[in-house]
Amino acid sequence: MWASGLLLSLLSLWPPSRAQSPAPLFQVVTQTMLPPDPVHNPTQLNYGMAVTDVDGDGDLDVVVAGYNGPNLVLKYDRAQGRLVNIAVADSDSPYYALRDVAGNAIGVTACDVDGDGREEIYFLNTNNAYSGTATYSDKLFKWRNGRFEDLLSDKLNVDRGVANQMAGRSVACVDRKGTGRYSIYVANYARGNVGPHALLEMDEAASNLAEGVVALSNVAAEAGVNRLTGGRGVVVGPILSESRSDVFCDNEHGPNFLFKNSGNGDGTFVDVARQAGVGDSYQHGRGVALADFNGDGKTDIVYGNWNGPHRLYLQTGDSKFRNIATGGFAAPSPIRTVIAADFDNDKELEVFFNNIAYREQAPNRVFRVSRRVGADPLIQELNVGDAKEPQGRGTGGTVTDLDGDGRLELLLAHGESLRQPISVFKVTQGSSNNFLRVIPRTQFGSFARGAKVTAFTGQSGALTRIIDGGSGYLCEMEPVAHFGLGSDEVKVLQVSWPDGSTSTRPLRPEEMNSVVEVPYPAEGEVSVLSNDTQVHRICTYGGLPQSSVSSRVYIPELTPLDTVLSMKRTQRERMHGTPQHPHTMRTDKNIAADIKKATAKARHLPKVLSSHLLNQSSTPECAFISAERARRPCKALVREPSGAVLLGMKVQQVSWNMEHTPPFSASKKSRATLFWYAMREVAESCS
Repeated sequence: MWASGLLLSLLSLWPPSRAQSPAPLFQVVTQTMLPPDPVHNPTQLNYGMAVTDVDGDGDLDVVVAGYNGPNLVLKYDRAQGRLVNIAVADSDSPYYALRDVAGNAIGVTACDVDGDGREEIYFLNTNNAYSGTATYSDKLFKWRNGRFEDLLSDKLNVDRGVANQMAGRSVACVDRKGTGRYSIYVANYARGNVGPHALLEMDEAASNLAEGVVALSNVAAEAGVNRLTGGRGVVVGPILSESRSDVFCDNEHGPNFLFKNSGNGDGTFVDVARQAGVGDSYQHGRGVALADFNGDGKTDIVYGNWNGPHRLYLQTGDSKFRNIATGGFAAPSPIRTVIAADFDNDKELEVFFNNIAYREQAPNRVFRVSRRVGADPLIQELNVGDAKEPQGRGTGGTVTDLDGDGRLELLLAHGESLRQPISVFKVTQGSSNNFLRVIPRTQFGSFARGAKVTAFTGQSGALTRIIDGGSGYLCEMEPVAHFGLGSDEVKVLQVSWPDGSTSTRPLRPEEMNSVVEVPYPAEGEVSVLSNDTQVHRICTYGGLPQSSVSSRVYIPELTPLDTVLSMKRTQRERMHGTPQHPHTMRTDKNIAADIKKATAKARHLPKVLSSHLLNQSSTPECAFISAERARRPCKALVREPSGAVLLGMKVQQVSWNMEHTPPFSASKKSRATLFWYAMREVAESCS
């Protein structure tokens, strides 16, 4: 049977995590890939790092904030097999202005501010000011007139007084309205009432893009983020919102901020950190990253506190967070950057802690966070290998695949009290594992920072990545969703953009182990919703505890009230059908009849849906689209070529949830019975 065969394959999902391997994870390759020298890897104080395509050739480059020396732009030269600095001391170079030797930069980020399809580069300069006012303004470089030029130095913007001249730390990019044009979020470090957080963006009415004129405004007050605090780390992505970009800031000498996007398209935010349980008022935040650690499709937060307990917050079903950091993971350290990535391509995420040896040795550490069914992820410390750097003055770090082998390289910057060159590390494990790298694009063709990418695999469930507009500490990660897959393969790929647009398509076998670019959907391909609350209503299965896989079904906005009530009756029936109530156990025959009734109720659905749900005659790809992912109404789904397949995969996922979630996991119901239950849920949620 189609149902039984598919469900049998689900038994292998997410096996228990392997024991810690004594083999080192990282090997230093600095001498071959970026040997220290005055031009390409000067021994100086370096801080933040960002990954973007600086020269527009399609390859990713690494921008480094230089503090007592020039900023660097590191490009991988394939012919030489090494990184070279293209921002050289030659005034004729188009990248010369990026050096900005007088700037003393600390933070850096890149995004498309004006919608021309090319990312601008923002440097946060502090000039030895710890807090309050600095003596030198930040820089925002745009490719214009065949070279990079500073927009904040344009007379128009000087007259507008928008250049940030505060001592800040991290900077990040946020598409707050979902337009594809990004704002620059600046986490300033206030002194008293001087130095609130800033939010710079293009003033469209005052700009003339045809003439290269970009007028900038500080809209922090309008957006609701002009707060005074000791700003440190910033991450941007769909944290609490389904697709809109939210902002999380971990702070020093004050509670953290979690700015939830209003979702109505006006780009305003409300701080919900206290209600969400991530205020952490008495610690001093530093590096931070976003990831889905337990595979439930929700965005989790990991961050380090300066010489305080580090946090790994899992998001629960009620828009709150729960810290699961174990003793070793939480152990205090002088932490700077935090990176979450699948370094060895084994399907499980690693978390890298970059420390600074400012008083004594402070080795870097790395942990694997492995998903488990029905339990919190397993956290194991790994052998960090050469990346231990016990004497390293760690200040920043990032990851990207420089040489195109499908494995991430790790780059670490050093500074603050001791000049040290940049270090580069390769991963020693997972060379034979499959991978997929996904680059979503905005409506203007630039990198879609803030997008969420979900890969539905044949064996491992759904893997979710956030293309963070910030991340790390003083840094910005690559604009790529990197998936390690082990021996698995991706069957279906889904991308959600900050405006609510989505794109779902099957992945061809030949696209595995490659870089896949996903363009912004053409008009008419999907509906663009301006308000997250218009997308769906959520019906949570009553009485079922949170699973490691989502157990939610989205009910389209136009769902009749009687169908919602029917869903609630279904919940009660299912709760009664447990070992505690054997006299009400339902038979397969009863459930089959219920399915027919539920499907008949959905009279507005095309015939293809009913036949797919009841007939099971066409076998879909063995992939598992979560019900939480297929957000569009069923009528929209079935108009797509793969619509019936997507709905069928929803049935598979709901069935798997039931099989692995109490009380059903203890009821020993047959898989066929659970499959029928799942069919009814999907049919009713679509009616």
